[in-house]
Amino acid sequence: MNVVALVLLGSIACVLDLFVVYLLDTKQITLIWFLFLHLGVVLVFLLPAIYFFKKGRESKQWFLITISTAFLGPLGVVGSLFCMFVYLVVRHSSTPFEKWYTQIFPERELVEHDQLFAKLERVHSNQGQVENIVPFQEVFSFGSLIQKQTAIALITKRFHPAFSTILKMAVRDENNAIRVQAASAIAHIENQFTTRSVELGLTLKKDQENPEILYSIAKHYDDYAFSGLADRDSMDNYRKQALQAYRKVFAIWKDDKTIFESLIRLLLRSDLCKEAVTTIEQFIANSKEEPSKKMVLWYMEALYREKQYGKLRQVARQNYQYLTSQINHSLVVREVLELWGGIKHEQTAPLLPVSSTDP
Repeated sequence: MNVVALVLLGSIACVLDLFVVYLLDTKQITLIWFLFLHLGVVLVFLLPAIYFFKKGRESKQWFLITISTAFLGPLGVVGSLFCMFVYLVVRHSSTPFEKWYTQIFPERELVEHDQLFAKLERVHSNQGQVENIVPFQEVFSFGSLIQKQTAIALITKRFHPAFSTILKMAVRDENNAIRVQAASAIAHIENQFTTRSVELGLTLKKDQENPEILYSIAKHYDDYAFSGLADRDSMDNYRKQALQAYRKVFAIWKDDKTIFESLIRLLLRSDLCKEAVTTIEQFIANSKEEPSKKMVLWYMEALYREKQYGKLRQVARQNYQYLTSQINHSLVVREVLELWGGIKHEQTAPLLPVSSTDP
């Protein structure tokens, strides 16, 4: 950029524009002539700006003074020249942008970001159960800003309903950046859910009795309802759609234990305990497999919520040994069984056809 030429042309253009304004103010020219003359002053800067731009030379100062002159007249010229003067004075002593950016976001933090992301991803993969969210909870309880941002990025990348608790923690974080990132992550997850819902709906229209598609739809709505990211009315609607699909799949795959457990779990979440009790009893009566401990406990929960206390006491008493046979059994389960069964470390035959191992 030729600074001398810019200053010289700027001074001349400022004087000319002031003179044009004077002529208009004294009514020696009309408004049309004023606009034409003002346009001529703007061209004084626009033509060199275009020339330097095409030659690949510094031209942003020329465009700056062109735009400011076009809208502000002589004040635009003076203001632009003043800004360029300040720029020339401080550019040698000011901090370059690259250095300033590096000071705010040092390289070591970027390395830390990559290392933490890899560590969390490795833990997530090795555990095999995405329900284990302890590492993420520790990050949001004790981690730094960049650690929290890394955790949110990984959760968004590999979202599972169990991670919704972490996102809710992030939305309530004291840092604005974390709250905004968490809200953006939730919006992204909701968008993915909607897109997937449309895809599954279109697939189902082609084959409405396909149990695999029905199971995918049921699990899709069930998982999102369990995440708790939607409002209450939406979650109720998702559970209803999931239940409808689970019932259709279970009617086709009556011996599938995974479908059965998913159906019972959702029935209990939806407070349809009477249907849960009936479904469990029918499944046990017709199934050749032995019921799992989880199934027995869900059966007891359904009986309790249906106020069938007599049958609950009988099930608790006769399944006490089976449910407490392992060393790492829950002490809470033992206490509940002893309370409802009215027993203390008794060994009795189970009411349900069970074995000593959990399938």
